[in-house]
Amino acid sequence: MKKYLCFDIGGLSLKYSVLDESLKEYEKGQINYELAPREEIWNSIKEIYLNLKDKISLFGIAISSSGIVDPVAGEIVYIKTGNSKKEIKKIKDLIDLKDVEIRIDNDARCALRAEQFLGAAKKSKDFAMFTIGTALGGSLCLNSQIIIGSSFSAGEIGCGFIDFNQNRNISQECGMYGLMEKYLIKTEIKKTAAQIWKEAEEKSNQVAVQLAEKQIENIASVLTNTLLLLDLELILIGGAVSKNNFFLEKLKNKVSDNFKKTGLELNAEIKSAEFENESGKIGAMLLYK
Repeated sequence: MKKYLCFDIGGLSLKYSVLDESLKEYEKGQINYELAPREEIWNSIKEIYLNLKDKISLFGIAISSSGIVDPVAGEIVYIKTGNSKKEIKKIKDLIDLKDVEIRIDNDARCALRAEQFLGAAKKSKDFAMFTIGTALGGSLCLNSQIIIGSSFSAGEIGCGFIDFNQNRNISQECGMYGLMEKYLIKTEIKKTAAQIWKEAEEKSNQVAVQLAEKQIENIASVLTNTLLLLDLELILIGGAVSKNNFFLEKLKNKVSDNFKKTGLELNAEIKSAEFENESGKIGAMLLYK
């Protein structure tokens, strides 16, 4: 059975696994960092492959990456700051490996692909997935087709705004890095998002409670507006926080409250992704299907 070296590039870590088509895992690892330059990440991917290729027969490399990605051409599209021009780079040139095929897609679409074909959305035609990690990633499937968009940026809801006066985008207001950043500013104490949410659930820390409530309010606004626009049957929540039942129930209740205010009925189901924080790597592997 073919084996693939699968990567999930996150804001704070690079996770990798060697998977076969049955999802059997032969190798697993993680490199932690704090918003590392992409050049370092490409070099890490290359080093991991070189260390494993003589140990395990690898058919290809599959990458789930943040950013705007053209999965057909295998290109990452970077938007230059202060300039409307696009800089397009092929992933093969960035990693510089000649002896192995490399396929790549946006992380949110990879996560959605895993759930569509193998996970919690196998029976759904119209659904969205929101991956709540360092930032907030979105992806969309309509009539069983993954939507990429005319410029490969469909689902980049994290770049939008809830309040234009704040000058903070949706990822900063909904993601876990923004949560940790706000907590540090308010308390001058550095804590992980998991710690903040644990204290919010225990009600042992009022700052944690307030920040958690605001994060839920912001995410629920995004989900509510998405459902009102597209009338979806399902929304999946991915990322490490999808394992947190307290978080998920608060989010579902807030979306339900929002719908009551609209006078419309909430018909969509909101639930955790089946593969939770592993869906990016699995969805990247499915690029070879």
